[in-house]
Amino acid sequence: MNGAKIIGSKHNPDQAAVIDLLKEALAQALEGNITSVGVVACMATGYAHVMAGRQAADLYMGCGSMQREILDAVSSEGARRVAVSKPTIIHPKGAA
Repeated sequence: MNGAKIIGSKHNPDQAAVIDLLKEALAQALEGNITSVGVVACMATGYAHVMAGRQAADLYMGCGSMQREILDAVSSEGARRVAVSKPTIIHPKGAA
């Protein structure tokens, strides 16, 4: 993503990526493929987090994986990598 506005959209590319990820997560949850979820939302005024479900150990492991990806993005490639990173909702980590 080059930071350009999407023609005909009131959302910037980062917001569009967030919307796409959340739509995909909702579709997967409605199909019964997601039984626990944790969300961290970053806004202009700060951040918020929420979780639902009972798979605390999996949520904890997922948060650890996400922390490593964020740290890598911040330390090596900068914030650009976070904006273009592909969601792993369809391809769960740790799945056999």
